[in-house]
Amino acid sequence: MAPPFLIRHVATTVILLALALAPGAAAAWDLPWTDGEVALDVTDTFTYTYFFNNDPREYLPNQRDDQLDRLHDDKFHQIFNKLDVTLSMGEVRVGARLDLHLFADTPFAQHCGADKPPSWCKPEFAHIRYNNTFAAEQLYLLITRPSFDLTLGDFYASFGKGIALHVVQLDEVGQDTTIRGGKMHIHQGNLGFIFLAGVFNALELDKLSGYDAPWADEPVLGARLEYRVLDAAILGAHTVWVLREDSSKTSDAEHDAIWGVGFDVPDLWDGLLSLSGELNFRQTVAGGELVRGPGREGEGLDGVAAYASATLNVWDLTALAEFKYYNEFALISVDERPYSHMYHLPPTLDRKKAEIKEGNSDVTGFRLGLDYALGELGPVELVLMANYGYFESWERETEVFPADYSIHSAYGGFELSWAEGTGQLNANAGMRRMHDNINDELFHDVVHLEVSVDQAFGNHGIGARFLLLDKAFRVVMLNEWQELEASLSYSWSPYLTVSLTYERQEDPSLEPEPLNLFGASIRGYITGATYVNLRIGENRAGVKCLNGICRQVPAFSGVEATLVVRY
Repeated sequence: MAPPFLIRHVATTVILLALALAPGAAAAWDLPWTDGEVALDVTDTFTYTYFFNNDPREYLPNQRDDQLDRLHDDKFHQIFNKLDVTLSMGEVRVGARLDLHLFADTPFAQHCGADKPPSWCKPEFAHIRYNNTFAAEQLYLLITRPSFDLTLGDFYASFGKGIALHVVQLDEVGQDTTIRGGKMHIHQGNLGFIFLAGVFNALELDKLSGYDAPWADEPVLGARLEYRVLDAAILGAHTVWVLREDSSKTSDAEHDAIWGVGFDVPDLWDGLLSLSGELNFRQTVAGGELVRGPGREGEGLDGVAAYASATLNVWDLTALAEFKYYNEFALISVDERPYSHMYHLPPTLDRKKAEIKEGNSDVTGFRLGLDYALGELGPVELVLMANYGYFESWERETEVFPADYSIHSAYGGFELSWAEGTGQLNANAGMRRMHDNINDELFHDVVHLEVSVDQAFGNHGIGARFLLLDKAFRVVMLNEWQELEASLSYSWSPYLTVSLTYERQEDPSLEPEPLNLFGASIRGYITGATYVNLRIGENRAGVKCLNGICRQVPAFSGVEATLVVRY
């Protein structure tokens, strides 16, 4: 018999679907005992997945390849339900996110009770994967007034362009972290002040891999003061204090302290120029001693992060210049879990999808970018872009494993549109090359080519995407391989979307032989906010990156059905 909470969730989904399809259904009411409108926003996402024979070399922390088995990630069922509820009553808003995970006929259940279980049937793994869970992942109360905003519960926060603190949702890489506690934002004229306190609250279960992630409740305190000067510039100062994991087990608590200042000048010369800058310092105290940061004897100026940018708009030309200098500004994160729990994210200055092999804590360099809009050229409009960056990185520089890299990153492309924007062609290509200066050899090299084209015909449209990555990476020897992604799509707005995908995987560290992977998906819209999505086929394993955050994503082979209902 199904668990009671599963029955409740299925019943809730059915009720919400009925409400969403009901003609004239409304989610806002004027009530006599309130000063404003009462609005209810409910979104339920229900996903059922059945895994076929999957790629055995999916990511498993601290596990050797010879301990993996072909049955480790195959032939099981997974149910995931996410219920988001928000109730707004004038100046007050309350919300919750409730997650349900159910697994059936898992590899552990199939094989670990046998007389001769596979090598991966270890007690230390049995309790961290494929666990049925039901959790209130996020709960919050928000009060919005003209002079202040108060949040109790879960909230996102970012200080100093992410250098000092960056706790946000990054679904593309499987991360959604909040701070559970309280945040007060006071805004009086040109003055703004934010104070926050709580503990980091990451998702309890990683949906992509099925692993539990029992994060430690690490406390955090933060404050930021901002002042607007003459309606032209914003000056800010902030500080963040983090109590490190397991510090309660020691007599002297380990903690990190970050403080910094910054400025933003968003509008100079009638919008032609904008300027921005940040300077941050970080200290780490462990065992009662300063182990990183300004003030440590004999180590110079470490624990520093400086960032600056300038944007110039002249006629049809936009120029961007960025600079960064991070010295021993190590990211505060926990990596011994299915995915990294990030506390902050300094700007990388790289392409959003670029794989950052050297990290982003001991590096200096700049990037220059140009966009030029040529305007109408007969029946088409054309925009050209070019970008180049140069960096020096001394990541992991120690006496045992010294490192010294020179990095060149360049790419360019164009955007072409026609027929009043109903047709578009975007293309860009470039490379990111790391040279090992100590051994005088190539360390990491990625060449990319990305093309997309879309054409609309009234309510119908077709599109195509193509991405080719040519990679080389040296561990002991230099390995070279290619990764390819291609897709075709058709849309009938607002009713239907169909897409076909093809991927090729040649990474020798993941598969001894190249893999050709095919997939298809179809999405049907019942209403504008309610739809059903069906996906079947395969997706390659590999590194997926967004804004410098990368994680090893496991391969997928199976069928997945998703129902999203919003009311």
